[in-house]
Amino acid sequence: MGTAADPSPLRVLDLTDELAYQGARLLLGLGADVVRIESGAELDAAARAHWHAGKRWVRVPDDAALDELARGADVVLESGPAARLRGVRAEDGTSRWPHAVHVVVTPFGLTGPRRDWLGNDLVLASAGGMTWMGGRSDGQPKPPPREQALQT
Repeated sequence: MGTAADPSPLRVLDLTDELAYQGARLLLGLGADVVRIESGAELDAAARAHWHAGKRWVRVPDDAALDELARGADVVLESGPAARLRGVRAEDGTSRWPHAVHVVVTPFGLTGPRRDWLGNDLVLASAGGMTWMGGRSDGQPKPPPREQALQT
């Protein structure tokens, strides 16, 4: 964030999915200028209000426009399985935007046999051992309430 000499806020580009909505929301709460590039149409109104209130929304038609937007960011937040990441080069795992702090959150890492696996709240709660507390021992696992795995 800005200093006394430079009062401009931290500029954050939000490329997250549900794995890292929390990170962008926290930075916004600390005064960062957060830009999100998706339409948000896939979210219901409550989710959009909870996770993305206060963010600026920008449509990005192509990779060149995304690169231009990223050039103006101090921080790029990105999440999802490795195959869906837009700012990580698949061949070597480096960032397309090395000038910025590029934070990447994946459910199962950038390399290895599970790098492209999806990880929603139930999967992450189970992988982390949280579901042993819920559900019946002879039935399906039951995650903790309110998407706790995604918000920790």
